[in-house]
Amino acid sequence: DKSVKTIIFNTIKHGDEDGIFYYQVTEDVNLVHQVTNGLYQLRLLSVIIEGGARLTQSFIDENCWDEARVITNESLFVIEGVNAPELNNSELISTENSGTDIIRLFKPVTHN
Repeated sequence: DKSVKTIIFNTIKHGDEDGIFYYQVTEDVNLVHQVTNGLYQLRLLSVIIEGGARLTQSFIDENCWDEARVITNESLFVIEGVNAPELNNSELISTENSGTDIIRLFKPVTHN
């Protein structure tokens, strides 16, 4: 509905079209670095990354995250599927229940 700024990182085009900003990336450069650089150029300080397991894992592996909310439905049984990203070097901050879901908040472990 165009009520919020939408940015699409892609390999095809760059520019503004109908209120959606397309930011072109290349396949030969680290995607996480291109996305964070693009967000910096667009002067965005906070972002929610919505993607599949592979995209999410790439941000985790590059230590480009400050919190993760993991929603688990304990009553749902899946026989096949894609493994969830692994939150390496993280700590569980809180847990809450919402209906049949368990929502866990994780933050990265920082070493001072």
